[in-house]
Amino acid sequence: MQLVRQQHARGCGPAAIAMVTGHSYADVCEWFVGVNFETNGCYAQWVHDYLAEHGFSVQVKRRYTPRLLGTEQVERTPWPPIPFADKHIAQVRVCDGAACEHFVAVCADGAVLDPLCDEPKRLTDYFLVNQVAGVIPCSR
Repeated sequence: MQLVRQQHARGCGPAAIAMVTGHSYADVCEWFVGVNFETNGCYAQWVHDYLAEHGFSVQVKRRYTPRLLGTEQVERTPWPPIPFADKHIAQVRVCDGAACEHFVAVCADGAVLDPLCDEPKRLTDYFLVNQVAGVIPCSR
């Protein structure tokens, strides 16, 4: 997987998608009609929708899982999870008080490619990991 740097202030979602799919950053941004990535970012569901529309399956693991027949949430262990696909997109919080969530790509060996940084990281380098989505290409 190749690092793709975000080209807009809130372009981490398109950059992470570009990394896991091999699509260009510009093509990914263009698909999100009407979104100005200088002022608005992606929701996780939008990221998953892009992937589904372009031939990828997504398996999501969230930090907390609701218990069956109840509203109590249980923290998943271990968290963050060990890699479970060749490529992943994770939604993280960079620091306490961050204005928004941030998307990064995660390799099968756990190396994190962050669209804001040149150096690889680990998920444990982030203040919070909300969810990790394994991304698998589907045959059509």
